[in-house]
Amino acid sequence: MKEKSEFQKEVDTNLKQSDYVGRRVGVRVIIIILVIILIGGLTGVFYTYTIQKAQTNAEREVFKSTIAYTEQMASFLAKNYKEYNDTETDADKKAIMEYVILRYPNIDTNSIDNSKLRSFYNKCLEGE
Repeated sequence: MKEKSEFQKEVDTNLKQSDYVGRRVGVRVIIIILVIILIGGLTGVFYTYTIQKAQTNAEREVFKSTIAYTEQMASFLAKNYKEYNDTETDADKKAIMEYVILRYPNIDTNSIDNSKLRSFYNKCLEGE
């Protein structure tokens, strides 16, 4: 066999070196992409559990102070108060009270203008 020419040896050496450099650069690019994805995911989780949660709670508080919410809640309480007074058995009354608390577990009682509805809601909370 013939010995490889000097040119072929140089080309082979250059190819090996460029292959090595390409693999090293490729690995680093993949690592950088994975780190960026990880940082993005952690940022998303952080945002969801902190900032977005605070914004949602603030929006909920604003909604609870609207007239529509207050009127809907008062209407619901009035309807269930009437049903409570119309029922005959203690089991039915208890079921109505549990339903009221299930539907509105944390009403600000100061937002209830009607004293009968307010006392009915407090009675439901106490579970009498």
